[in-house]
Amino acid sequence: MGDDDAAEDRIADLKAPRLGEETADVMITVKTYPNPSETYGETVCVAGVRLDRGQPDWIRLYPVKFRNADFDSQFKKYEIIRINGTYHQANDNRPESFRPRQDEMVHVERLDTKKNWLLRRTKLGSLMGETTMCDLLAQNPKGAWRRRRRHSG
Repeated sequence: MGDDDAAEDRIADLKAPRLGEETADVMITVKTYPNPSETYGETVCVAGVRLDRGQPDWIRLYPVKFRNADFDSQFKKYEIIRINGTYHQANDNRPESFRPRQDEMVHVERLDTKKNWLLRRTKLGSLMGETTMCDLLAQNPKGAWRRRRRHSG
């Protein structure tokens, strides 16, 4: 059995999403510094690119337990993972936020840096240079208003 066969077996092992959940293929691009949380313990916020919808799209994974996580539930930057979870949490109005079920995650592929990051750049596709912070705020004016109000005095 080769490495490709073993990877396919791991991918096939992902449980079906629960009612109200969906499965996302995500290329991890950013992990924040761990932050203590009374609710979740020590967590990180993870940004990535969702790859399973035909066009790449930004996704935010939170909460992600990381420091004390089992080895299999940790992942590296520029690794593609397949994970179950849900969008649209009541306390988070960012449309890109996805609450992952870390216990239901598989490692799909680690993208190398050969040929001037060719694999990574290919996966980013139309997102490279197309999205600015102004664009993200314009897509979510409610969240922008809340941040301005919180910082204004």
